[in-house]
Amino acid sequence: MTDDSAGQVSVALHIGAHKTATTHLQRSLLDADTALRAEGVQFHGPRSFRWGEPSLLERFRIAGEPNGPVRAIDPRALAKLANGAERLILSEENFPGTLMNENGRLRRPLYPDGPRRIAELAVRMPEVPVDLYLSIRQPTALLNSAFSQRLHGRRDITLEDFLRRNAIALVDWVSLVTRLRAAPGVRTLTLWCYEDYTVLFPQIVTELTGGRAAGCVAPLPENMHGGLSELTVTLLLADDTITLEEAIAACPVDENNPKFDAFDAEAHALGREYYDAQLAQIDAMDGITRLRP
Repeated sequence: MTDDSAGQVSVALHIGAHKTATTHLQRSLLDADTALRAEGVQFHGPRSFRWGEPSLLERFRIAGEPNGPVRAIDPRALAKLANGAERLILSEENFPGTLMNENGRLRRPLYPDGPRRIAELAVRMPEVPVDLYLSIRQPTALLNSAFSQRLHGRRDITLEDFLRRNAIALVDWVSLVTRLRAAPGVRTLTLWCYEDYTVLFPQIVTELTGGRAAGCVAPLPENMHGGLSELTVTLLLADDTITLEEAIAACPVDENNPKFDAFDAEAHALGREYYDAQLAQIDAMDGITRLRP
């Protein structure tokens, strides 16, 4: 855990990853906004990044051209963003880019533009320590959730095509962590497993706030995105006129309608084995902190 001296602004850049409880963490932090500010912590989440005139992304030109000029962020603008706080938390899962492309394929490597975009921000704050935070997830569970999420907006790919395009081995966290840790301007990289999120919640908050507001944030009720049942997915793929809301209402996840799962027990076991091997590689890396229960 970082512990900065009083009066120095440090930045906690939480990029999460799609489908790793990032929304739940963001909403819990936002719900505790007043208490956080009282402890010297300022939180900015998706509302700040995506909305406003201009948005934070536009204001700081975070997603600019790869070879464009690097200009330092005006300290006055950073001070305004921090609003007098010593710890500034920026959280946005779209910050490193998208998880999948338009054809329903995982981008290769995962978040290929992420390290460049993060460095683009970090190197423009040369006097400000930037600590990076990331959540990762077991590959088959991530792919299950990613396919369900695609059905929320588009139904132009069958499950068979989705699985054929997205092998478990493409969920390569080792590559992503290696590239993120090497991004210029990043002081530390802390990560945790989605599977441990509920147990680790207090520890995650402690890390993000730099130890200033460990007891200020209570987790909101979970299951914000309850997932789709197998019958809901079947309905959506069979009838493109039915709305998502209608399909969920007709076949909610319950004791009679199991949650959608594209993988059998053998595939999940292979995914877990692959995940465990990746975690072992990550644990052996220098400069990486993995939070554990």
